[in-house]
Amino acid sequence: MVPKNQLFDNIVEKFNKSKFLLISKLDSLFNYKKYIFLYLIVIAIFFFLFHKFGFFNLFNYNINIFYLLLFLVLTIFQIYVLSLRYSLCACKKYSLKHLGYYLAGLAVTSGIPPKPLGEAMKILVFKFYYRISYSHVLLSVIFDNLFDMVFVLIIGVISAVLLPFPSIFDRILLTLLYVALGLVFVFSSYYFIKHFQLKIKHNSFVFSFLGRLFDLFFDYLKKLKLLSFKIVFFGSILTIFKILIVSFRIYLIFLMLGYEINFFIVLGLWSLCEIIGTASMLPGGLGAYELSFVYLSGALGINETLSFGVILIERLFSFWAIIAVGFGILIFSKKPLAQMKKEFFKYVEKQMSALFLVYTKTELKTKEFAKKIKQDLKEKQIKLAEKLEKKKTW
Repeated sequence: MVPKNQLFDNIVEKFNKSKFLLISKLDSLFNYKKYIFLYLIVIAIFFFLFHKFGFFNLFNYNINIFYLLLFLVLTIFQIYVLSLRYSLCACKKYSLKHLGYYLAGLAVTSGIPPKPLGEAMKILVFKFYYRISYSHVLLSVIFDNLFDMVFVLIIGVISAVLLPFPSIFDRILLTLLYVALGLVFVFSSYYFIKHFQLKIKHNSFVFSFLGRLFDLFFDYLKKLKLLSFKIVFFGSILTIFKILIVSFRIYLIFLMLGYEINFFIVLGLWSLCEIIGTASMLPGGLGAYELSFVYLSGALGINETLSFGVILIERLFSFWAIIAVGFGILIFSKKPLAQMKKEFFKYVEKQMSALFLVYTKTELKTKEFAKKIKQDLKEKQIKLAEKLEKKKTW
């Protein structure tokens, strides 16, 4: 029989190996150099667009300073609405400084590829600025993203059916594109699951532990009242405001460049491009968003050079300005991203250590119990063999 001290040492060694493996895999995910190929894809897409439409052709359009100031005001109002919605999801009393906090988190999500990593960094940023627990910030970020996801998907599906595409081929191609993006999302999710080697062992301890985690999750959900009428109703209203602001800005850009367009066509175009950009693994949907906007606009009979100019101006306010200001806030912050990541790893180790205490007690008891049963069975087998031997001699 293995001594209890040796058994404990074996469990500790096994745990330390698992902890080292998890931390090293987490650390490798935060290695931005691994994702340089995503930026190369973005550069290739923009080279193609600039080559096809001619970069200098874009300067043939009149740019009105008054309109540019109006776009800036709309962008500030857009961030205000989004920050107000997140404060609602996080159950935090709103103040104007939250606008800067949300801007920093949005910049991280948009600027760091691929999407899961950007969202993970956003959680770390919000944890620092909003001063709430990791479980709290995780839930609030999920709910904040759900509002956008649900409304954009609904508008996108309606737009794919109702927008006046000239041929059935365009609708089929759009459908195939969404299927392809869905497959990319599935394969990307599979990659991350395989990367972490997430395997659930079939034993009662793991399943009871997972059950406990789900119980805690729903208890926390009820405690924060994230499913309350107030959060769902006002979150939905703020999301609709945000969608209208972005669509109205694109509509005004078309007007500034001298093109009359129906507002609902703009709304449909934006929603379809937003789905494509969000589904792609590229940072902020960069490249995929612009390419899809130009293609879909062309399918609707809008001049492609014009639509490329429109989306470049739109992204100047909805992407590049946010990236510049948001990362500026982070740079001048007292705690940079590297420090946030370090604190997160400490948190992971602390949670693993807490789990290890439960695991150790359970594992020791289980192994001792199993060995006791095995020993009892062995003794019974010996006794049974002895009885059979006696019967033979009789």
